[in-house]
Parts: sequence; C-alpha cells; structure tokens
Amino acid sequence: MLAGARARGIADAFEMLGEAAILLDFSGEVLHVSERARPLLGCALSIASGHVVAADRKTAAQLQRLLEAALASDGPGHVEEDLRCAEDGMRQRVQLYRPLVAGEAYQMLAAVLVLEPPRRVRRKASPRVPVDRAA
Repeated sequence: MLAGARARGIADAFEMLGEAAILLDFSGEVLHVSERARPLLGCALSIASGHVVAADRKTAAQLQRLLEAALASDGPGHVEEDLRCAEDGMRQRVQLYRPLVAGEAYQMLAAVLVLEPPRRVRRKASPRVPVDRAA
C-alpha cells in the first residue's frame, strides 16, 4: 500500500507543477497518464496496449533507446530527447526521470516521462554558393 501511495504522491506532485506526466513501471508499461499529458499524445508518442509507442516509425528506434537507457537499473536519473512528430517539421521534447526507489520491494514505479508541447522546428538553410556574376 505504501508503494502505491508513493507513486500517487509523485503523480500528484507533477500535476501540481503543471507537468504533463506519464508514470511507467520497470517494463515500460504505463501506470498512469495525467490529464495534462493526454492532449499532448499523438504528435511524437501515443499509448498502445498499455505501453508508450512512437507515433511514427522513424522515431521508434530513438524512443526505444531513450526508454532502455532510462529504465536500466544503472541508468541515468534524467534523460531527455527531441522526438520527431508524425507531422513534418514538428518536434516534441520528452524528459524521463527515475525516482529513487530506496529498497522498496513492491514499488512498481520506475520512471516518469514528461511531455512538452510540440513545436515547429525551422529547417537549417542550405549554405549558399556564391555566384560569380562577372563571368
């Protein structure tokens, strides 16, 4: 019961901070999706069969690497990545936090995935080659 209360407290804390959070267990299964996260799904990420999945195939490998790094037992406490959205020219920053579990045998919460609103990314201009107009 304490492990569940701890996870609920973390979900509530992210909600009070105004963050769009998705709570994940050690296998990457979704435990909770906050109300703020729901409208942000569909750009780069969605949820299928209880797991976070990439909205497009080009982003799937990038998402898989992010989740594997964050959910590894010796992984970093915080990772972030800009994921390409299904809509061309859009990106969505996601951050994954690993809360300390400190020996709680029944704790299912392994990570908190925080979504930022999608944003349009400007394409880099191709370098211009000077034209010799005198010739």
